Amino acid sequence: MRNWIIPIVVLGVALPAWADEHLPPVTSETVKTECGACHMAFQPQFLPRESWRKIMRRLPRHFGSKVDLTEAARREIEAYHLANAADVSDSPEGRRFHESIGTGAAPLRITHVPRWAAEHRGAVEPAVWADWRTGGKANCRACHRSADAGWYEGN
Repeated sequence: MRNWIIPIVVLGVALPAWADEHLPPVTSETVKTECGACHMAFQPQFLPRESWRKIMRRLPRHFGSKVDLTEAARREIEAYHLANAADVSDSPEGRRFHESIGTGAAPLRITHVPRWAAEHRGAVEPAVWADWRTGGKANCRACHRSADAGWYEGN
């Protein structure tokens, strides 16, 4: 009867360490549907509010693509990102992303965030990014199968 107690205690101690490396999954259906139609629906905790404001202002020329949204969808997507951005996040990993950016900086690409760069530097060969099957640096799911759920450690 008592054999089940040990695994529960071990998990109870280990779980907070795992949770630290996790970003909350995107919960907005509008974000998942609209953003996810073209690329992964990135967790807002990757970037600060000012970055998301700039990205949303530039939707007519969103990284080379024209994005057409209803005004209601645009407002909902922006509100979701602003409410969950790195600089207001209660996620430890989101805070680490924000701390790496520095005060007042507002990168437009997650791949320009120092924490992202540090995590990938030396771990990924340049040829991997160039491989068409990878889909470039913004395709997290190519290497991180659980990226949608917010897990980026391992595969």
